Amino acid sequence: MDAQSLPITASAPARVLVAGDRFAIPAGAALVEAAAALRRAALPDAPVDELRAAARTAGEAWVDTILDGFVLALAAAARGRAAGRRTASTIRDLADTIVGSGTRRLDAVHADGFIAFLDAHVADGPAATIVFPLEPALAEALTPALAADVPPPVLARALHATVDATLTNFLDAPLALLGLGLVVRTGVRIGRAAVASRVRGEIERAVRDPAAAARLQAMLLGYVAG
Repeated sequence: MDAQSLPITASAPARVLVAGDRFAIPAGAALVEAAAALRRAALPDAPVDELRAAARTAGEAWVDTILDGFVLALAAAARGRAAGRRTASTIRDLADTIVGSGTRRLDAVHADGFIAFLDAHVADGPAATIVFPLEPALAEALTPALAADVPPPVLARALHATVDATLTNFLDAPLALLGLGLVVRTGVRIGRAAVASRVRGEIERAVRDPAAAARLQAMLLGYVAG
């Protein structure tokens, strides 16, 4: 019998999540401003070079938001404030290649798709965020992890589900809108798999450290508090 098959008991969760509840990551002013600039550059009379440059800036700001608001935050909770630089560097290098390739020949159709994505996921306001609605499986995994005495396997399951959903919604989805070629798409799959594997290993180690587990649970609570 391993840890995943042990009987699990926990207190009532701090909040019961349901499908459609928001998962929100903090975003800075740079992303909000870049999204607005991209909308202006997509006006009918705007030069295509300006459109492509604005799309690249918005793509880079989006990646920075994921790195600062999720990847580095997760690493800091798991291992301390200076952690996660290697994983962040891997994602940044991968994203730089993808964003550069995707925006170099960007046309109006792909630009409109990217703008629609940003409009759907960037929530402006006093504290800007990027958001996606919880799917049933993620809501089910997160809810028991919000309890006061969550066992390590329950917290690990919630964190793994969160990483998968965040990469799917915040990395795969926008990059798929950029019209990437086969070679770049293959590189994306390889790079993404490497990042996911590295993060999974960090999670499995961290949930067995009470201090790290408490930080990781607080991080999850912050993401679904809205």
